[in-house]
Order: sequence, then C-alpha cells, then structure tokens
Amino acid sequence: EPFDEDHPIFLIYTSGTTAFPKGAMYTHKMLFWNSLNTEIRLDITSNDRAINCAPPFHTGSWNVLLATFVLHGAYTLLMRNFDADAVL
Repeated sequence: EPFDEDHPIFLIYTSGTTAFPKGAMYTHKMLFWNSLNTEIRLDITSNDRAINCAPPFHTGSWNVLLATFVLHGAYTLLMRNFDADAVL
C-alpha cells in the first residue's frame, strides 16, 4: 500500500481554555516538518541527549522532544514522572 504523507498519524486534544477541547489532527508530513524546523532552530544532532518527562498528549513532547530526536538519531530518555534526583 502506498504511503500517504497526508494520512493522520495521531490526534492531540486542545486544552479547552476558550471552548470545548478539540482534536487537532497531525499528519505524517506535519510531524516531519515540525521536527525538521525544531532541529534547525535548536541545531539537534545525533550527539544530543534529552530527558522527556512531558506527557505524551502534549505537543511539546511529540514535536520537540520525541519526534525531533528520533528523526536525527539523538538519544531521548522517557521518564514517567520528573525526579530531579534521578536526573542529576
């Protein structure tokens, strides 16, 4: 089956601050370009390391910490909860 870059990859729901929460659809193409733009801005390389304790329903967890690092072969440590002692 041919790959469709416009096919949805996941939904992230808005917080509902000004209205009811809504599902924001991410496509493969959106996730790729968000990751690439983050890499350019932060100069991410395969030598970088990150600790990701952001919840997986948060856009920063996907766009900045997970997809960007995976795309560039960088290391991401997923933490269930932030623990300063464990990090240090």
